[in-house]
Amino acid sequence: MLTRFQEDFLEKRGIPAEERERFVKAEVAELREPGLLKGVLEAAALIEAAIAADKHIWIVGDFDADGVTSTALLLLALKQLGAKNLNWYINSRFELGYGFQVGTLEEMALQGAIDLIITVDNGISALEAVREARARGIDVIVTDHHDLAAELPDANVIINPKQPDCLYPDKNLAGVGVAFKLVQQLFNGRKQPRQALMYLDLAAMGTVADVMTLVGENRIIVKNGLTLMNWPQARAGIKAIKQVFKISGDIRAYHLGFMFGPALNAQGRIVGIPTMAIELLTTRDAARAEKLAEELHAINCERQELTKAQVEQAMKYIGLTEKRFIVYYEAELHEGIVGLIAGRVKEKYGVPTLVLTTDKEAGLVKGSARSVSGFDIKENLIDGCADLLVRGGGHAMAAGVSLKEENIPALEARLLELAQQYPEEVFHPEPGVDFVMKEEEFSLQLVDEIEALAPFGTGFPSPLFKLEQFFVQKKMYMGKEKQHVKLVGERGVELVAFGQAQLYRTAGEPNYVGGIGHPVKNEWQGRSSLQFNIKGEHLIVL
Repeated sequence: MLTRFQEDFLEKRGIPAEERERFVKAEVAELREPGLLKGVLEAAALIEAAIAADKHIWIVGDFDADGVTSTALLLLALKQLGAKNLNWYINSRFELGYGFQVGTLEEMALQGAIDLIITVDNGISALEAVREARARGIDVIVTDHHDLAAELPDANVIINPKQPDCLYPDKNLAGVGVAFKLVQQLFNGRKQPRQALMYLDLAAMGTVADVMTLVGENRIIVKNGLTLMNWPQARAGIKAIKQVFKISGDIRAYHLGFMFGPALNAQGRIVGIPTMAIELLTTRDAARAEKLAEELHAINCERQELTKAQVEQAMKYIGLTEKRFIVYYEAELHEGIVGLIAGRVKEKYGVPTLVLTTDKEAGLVKGSARSVSGFDIKENLIDGCADLLVRGGGHAMAAGVSLKEENIPALEARLLELAQQYPEEVFHPEPGVDFVMKEEEFSLQLVDEIEALAPFGTGFPSPLFKLEQFFVQKKMYMGKEKQHVKLVGERGVELVAFGQAQLYRTAGEPNYVGGIGHPVKNEWQGRSSLQFNIKGEHLIVL
């Protein structure tokens, strides 16, 4: 039975009263019938025939966390279903780049025979590569979730919920979500439906890491995937990541987005091909998994330092701006982290951002864009500027492009013109506060009630509170450079403002403050305390 607070919050999130209990439970029985997804039945039949005939099956994935989890999921499932001649291929981010290409096919052919190719998290724009594969007598199944171009590849089967004649209700599956539905159909066909559920952990990882909306089927995938990840019998790779990142207690959606995702992305960003990430998710050897997780953590730490330096460089260059679209070009940026830089700049300025660097081998400029809610980056950048691009693809919130350097000024001018057509409230949005409370109204029970509604994420953010008139009894500065501040109130609530110590000092260390953020339970040495974490830069000095 839901509490009054939970009812109020779900009402604020637009969940109808009659659906709230079911929404919160998010049980696996609510997963949709995979056969509703256009192409799934035909693809399953083609795969079963290939397995029966011992044909050579190749999975073509992508180098990001969604692509990595999709590849691992399909590898493990097809192996369990009896595929013997099974292999995978992911392009190097720095050579062939994103997606199934003719060059991908050539590289695979050098390694052995190919009878069936299954793309995961890519392929919907691979017109030439699919055409060439079919000309060579190779069957192709495209599974993807990216937005469609005007022309679709001539594959044997395409599975993408965004196809206009696909009746599948959930259009926002991640690439790994689409791969999971295919696996679900394969096991349903074998009369072993529960076997597919064992792959919900990988599906959950990729769904959160790719910032998909956590409503509908995605919510069911993530909630139940997290349950699997927290079982004692969890995969060796999952246990290893948890250990290396020192995650205490249960793994939550937050950890998938900010720890698991970056770890799986690290090698692809810095080295090019996520070989270790695939092995980490597929190995049963605990010692090997721990070694791989440690190596990926080390690469991720290197990536973090590089990102920090290049984000600071970008911020200095951009400075004060009121532009509604930021285009930042720096020839020496590391190609593997331009998307991360774009994300940080977007968060700082509250506007869609495109970050570009030089692709020396191709003689082009390439980069990544990140957008804000309400400004579709696929529609505006990829479609609206197609004549200025050599290549591009993505979805509403993120995209990747290649173009000639001389086209950058024209591209920036057009994006600014397109952004001017949107209302001001789309840009620089104020955080949407759900509840206004005083210190005495917060409790550990309230935190428990909030956590019972998890998972939270895109499309279903956790409740945001405004804390009013917080009287400071004690203050502590934290961090290597004392850049964070912890303020303790009259009733023991600890208000923590990361990166805002200077704001508090400059204001004269006032006795009364406020802020916008989230109440959380802080576990330390067996003791639980109530903590209020300020969101972003929303400490309010009174």
